Amino acid sequence: MKVLAIRQTIAEALEFANALEHVTAQDLAAFVAGSQALTIEQIRLDSLARMELLIALETEHGVAVTPAAFERFESLAALADAIATGAFAAAASVSPDDPAPWRQDRRQPRIARLYERLTRHPRTANQLNQLHIALENRITPAERDGLWAAMRSAGAEAATTWLEGLCEQAGIAGQAATAPDFSRQSLGWGLRLYQGGGDPADKVLILAFSTRGERLMMPMPSLLQQLDSQRFDLLLVPDRSRSSYERGLPPLAESTQTLIEYLARLPVLKAYGSVRSMGSSGGGYAALLAAATLGLEMGVSFAGRFPAGRHWLRLQRVWALRQARSRSGGAPLLAVFGGPKTRDRKFAQAFVRGVGARSLAIDYVEGEAGHLILAEVLERGHLETLIGQTICAEASAHWPEALRL
Repeated sequence: MKVLAIRQTIAEALEFANALEHVTAQDLAAFVAGSQALTIEQIRLDSLARMELLIALETEHGVAVTPAAFERFESLAALADAIATGAFAAAASVSPDDPAPWRQDRRQPRIARLYERLTRHPRTANQLNQLHIALENRITPAERDGLWAAMRSAGAEAATTWLEGLCEQAGIAGQAATAPDFSRQSLGWGLRLYQGGGDPADKVLILAFSTRGERLMMPMPSLLQQLDSQRFDLLLVPDRSRSSYERGLPPLAESTQTLIEYLARLPVLKAYGSVRSMGSSGGGYAALLAAATLGLEMGVSFAGRFPAGRHWLRLQRVWALRQARSRSGGAPLLAVFGGPKTRDRKFAQAFVRGVGARSLAIDYVEGEAGHLILAEVLERGHLETLIGQTICAEASAHWPEALRL
């Protein structure tokens, strides 16, 4: 039923925003199942959590719920019912008395109309920054470019500055670059599939395990900009529990292993000709374990590291990965690290010695490599080189042992 899908989107958005402190797991499950209302008073949403919810409803269900309209509802169940019955279907993208011509233009990209609604009311600099982070963790390169064009035309200074920064970071500022043709689809509980054209049976799906910040050390469009959308698609697996996947992906899985088992059952994985995995920082181990457990084409960790001070966990993870790899036939594994970073180097060496993985040390011609290796290489203009020689390399290619960029 449509209303249950809307309830699930609401639950996912609140979970993503860490806004369920006052809601038990049982109450949340009952709400998703349709048997509990969850009052607005019970949830105690702050403005940023409300923003996350409105973004999710817009992107997943195409409805324009303004902050003012949201305030009229006493429960989330009533909100879901109103959306399901079409109460917002004819909602204008802007208020009738808004004089700005670009806001009245229905031809503007949907992402631009969403941005206008979310920024119509005054925001502090911190709130605006949080909105930008939430959007750049989701949007595609085409959405970024469409929003940038709309903001420049509107003279929206703060948004234009933010988007110019994204474009400069991706190395396309001032260029007539064609954005990769990716669309975004939610698979529930933060899982997001970015698909380009072509038959999945002829393509490679990359399972991407994030940092605790639920990104791969950079905004999503900056990463997608480097991928050939006719060859690769990407499924983001966010670390929503902020535990480096030790607690899995609640409520779908309670550990790294059960999360991998859940992903293996997704129909979308079976549609692809091949599947690879990548992960950054705390997601590095999950990416390697997924590749080893599922027998993927390859698994690549970027600046993976063990939790500080938990030496017993290091041995446990090396052993678990070794066992998984021996059962699946030995998936190729690569640990990429910044040469001078001790913790990242020890992570790579542990799996080289204990599992038979390969390692790749990154050094710079100028300056010292840090932990945020993907972001640093992007800023230096060499991300395409690094990606092309690691996660996007031909399956038969030999990984280098070092790169000096």
